[in-house]
Amino acid sequence: MGGLLAQQLAATTPCSALVLLASVPPGVLWAQPRALPHLAKLMPGILSGRPIRPSPSTLRAVVFNDLPNAEGEEIGEQLVPDSGRVFRSQIFGLIRVPRDAVRCPVLCLSGGADRNVSARISRSITKRYDATHHVFPERGHWLIAPSGVDEVAGVVLRWLQESGLRSGPHEVPAP
Repeated sequence: MGGLLAQQLAATTPCSALVLLASVPPGVLWAQPRALPHLAKLMPGILSGRPIRPSPSTLRAVVFNDLPNAEGEEIGEQLVPDSGRVFRSQIFGLIRVPRDAVRCPVLCLSGGADRNVSARISRSITKRYDATHHVFPERGHWLIAPSGVDEVAGVVLRWLQESGLRSGPHEVPAP
């Protein structure tokens, strides 16, 4: 959900750049067919707006599908419940970001083996913001896993440098 929050922030606050990692879109989040059985188990919490916590088997099948088992389990143990209310808003398309409100350069990163956010959704976000898109063909949804973070960070740093943006801390212009 962090990518959606980042889009909302970039739409309301001046920023120099926006990097979206396997981001969900503003509007409807369409589930991929292979994720539907796992989503069905979470629907009572989603529909009632209660916190939801995917089971280890759901995390393995949908979120950590490209990671070694031990790495996925370690990450999964650190996760906190998601908001069922926010997830419900995502699947019903209630969270909006005006198309022209994000005015900074945007980099979209996605995993070619992502079972949570489809390639079609990643391409639509890229098109929406006229963004640069980088796909990691063998990666799934959790792009910031320790096993892939160096590769992902390298792409981000190169994009920042090629875009003429500084990769260190800097001031954001006042509105």
